[in-house]
Amino acid sequence: MLRFRLGWAREGRVQTPSDKDDLHEDARKKLKIHFWVPAETPGARIAVFNMLGSLREEVGCEELPWEITCSPNLPKQATDVLVSYKAVPPAEPLPGQPVRVLLFCDQLECLWGELKQFAGVVVHSSLPLARLVASRHTRVWFIEECEHPAEIAAGQERLAQSPPSGRPPVLAWHGHRHTLEGLLALRPLLENFAREREVRLRLISNHPAGNEQWGTPPVERVAYDDEAFAALAGEARLGLTPTRNHRMKHCLFKPSSRLRRLYALGVPAIGESRCPMVREFAGELPTPHPCANSPAEWARLLHHYWDHPEALDALARAGHEHVLKNYAMSRYARQWIQFLAQIFSFKT
Repeated sequence: MLRFRLGWAREGRVQTPSDKDDLHEDARKKLKIHFWVPAETPGARIAVFNMLGSLREEVGCEELPWEITCSPNLPKQATDVLVSYKAVPPAEPLPGQPVRVLLFCDQLECLWGELKQFAGVVVHSSLPLARLVASRHTRVWFIEECEHPAEIAAGQERLAQSPPSGRPPVLAWHGHRHTLEGLLALRPLLENFAREREVRLRLISNHPAGNEQWGTPPVERVAYDDEAFAALAGEARLGLTPTRNHRMKHCLFKPSSRLRRLYALGVPAIGESRCPMVREFAGELPTPHPCANSPAEWARLLHHYWDHPEALDALARAGHEHVLKNYAMSRYARQWIQFLAQIFSFKT
C-alpha cells in the first residue's frame, strides 16, 4: 500500500458505470443474477440489501427480462451472473457457469490473493481503493454506495420541521466502538468548547448504553440500533465523523458514508479531510467546507457552524440536496444495471 501511495505501483483503469446512458440491446437478454451474501453485515446492508428493491424497480422500468435473487447460499439453479459479497466461491463449476463478480468495500488483505478468480471486481467504498485493486486486476468498477430512500425522506421532513439551529444542543458521533479513538483525540477541544456553551455529546455505537462526563459536557452513550438510528442521530444539531486514526486503510481508502448518512438525515456534520472521498463530498458544500485534519481545524469549524445558526442551517440544506441529487439509491441501482449488462458480455 505504501508503494501505491508513493506512486510506485501500477495504477490500472477503473470504470464507473453511467446512470444516464441508454442500455445496449444485448442487455435485453434474459439474465439470472444472484447476489451471494454469506453474512448479513452492516456493509452488506449498505451495498446490497438496501439496494435490491430499487434495483428490481429500475429493472422493471427498463422492462428488462432479468431475474434477481439474493441469499446467504450459492445458487442451486443455473445462473448467468454471480455477485459475491466479500466472499470467494468454491473453484468447482456452479450451475450455469456464471460470470463471477467480487463486490467489497474493505479487508482487501483477505481478498488480494483471490482477485483473479473473478471476471470483474466492484468496489463500493472509495475510488482510491478501486485504483489499488486495479493495479492487480484488469476489470475493476467503482460504484459508490448510496443512501436509503427512507432516511433521505426522513431528513427532508426533519429539515422542514426543525432546522439544526433550533434543535437541542446535541453534538453527535456514530461509529464502531473501535473507531472511537478518533473522537477521543478531539476530547480536549470538545471539553474546552463546552465550557462556554451548552453542549451534550451523544455517542451512537455498539457499546453498552450509559452516561459519563467529559469535563463540562455530559456524554450519553447509546447502543446502535438500525431502526432507531435515524431518530437518535436526527435530533442532533451537528455531527462529527473523525477517522479512527491516520493509517492508510483508515483514511486514504475510507468512504464518506458516516458523513453522508448524517446529511441524508438532515444533520450537518464535519468530516475528516485526510479521506479523499470525504474531501470530495464536503467540497460540494458551502464554505468553509466541513472537513478538517487537525485539532485546530476541527475547533475552527465547530465554532463557526455552532455559533452561526444561518450558516449551520444552510450547510444542512445544501448537504441534504447534494445527497438527494448524487447519492440516492435509484442512481446506485441504475449504475448496477449498466454494470451487469457490461459484465455479462464477458461470459464465455
